[in-house]
Amino acid sequence: MEWAKQSQAGDGLSQTSDVWSSITAKMSQSVDVERSTRAMVLISTENPDGTTNIAPMSSAWWIGKTAMLGLGADSQTFRNLSQRPAVVLNLVDGQAVDAVDRLALLTGRSDVPESKAARGYTYEHDKFAAAGLTPTEFENGGPLGVAECLIQLQGRVRTISSIDGEDSGIRAIEVAITAVTSRIYRRSPR
Repeated sequence: MEWAKQSQAGDGLSQTSDVWSSITAKMSQSVDVERSTRAMVLISTENPDGTTNIAPMSSAWWIGKTAMLGLGADSQTFRNLSQRPAVVLNLVDGQAVDAVDRLALLTGRSDVPESKAARGYTYEHDKFAAAGLTPTEFENGGPLGVAECLIQLQGRVRTISSIDGEDSGIRAIEVAITAVTSRIYRRSPR
C-alpha cells in the first residue's frame, strides 16, 4: 500500500489537476451509493479550548483552490470558523457512513440551541470518540483531521456572507484551500 504525498500551496497545489482527476475517480469508485448519506464532508474546526469539533455537512463544493460552505449560524462549527479560521474538510466515502450517522444528531455547543434540541440534538464534546473515528494531526497544525477519510483539504476562511439576509441564520463561507492530503490506497500489481 502506498500513500500519496501532501501538497502545500505554492509548491504544487496549482499543479494538482492529475491528482484531482485520480482522487475524483477513486472517490466515485469507493462511494457506496446504497449506504451514502447526505453528508459528503466531515468538517473539522478548532474549539475555544483547542480541541477539535467535527460535524457532518452536505453543503460544500469547491473549484480550483476555493471551497464554498453553507452553514447554520447557530452551530458550533460556524462559531469556531468565525473566531478561528483554520478548517479541515474531510471527504467522506462509503466506509465512514456509520460514523457520520453517529454524528448526525450531535452538536459541539454545550448550550444546545432550542431549534436543535427540538430535532433531537444533544451536546457531545468528544465527537471523535462518539463516532468511533480516529483523529490525525497535520505537520502545519490546525484542527485535527479524520484518519478514516481518504482525502483532507486544509484551508482558512476567506470571507463569511449572509444568505437571504442576516435573520435567515444561514451563512456562506469561502475557504482558501492551503493543503491537500490524500491517502488513497493503491494496489500493487501481482
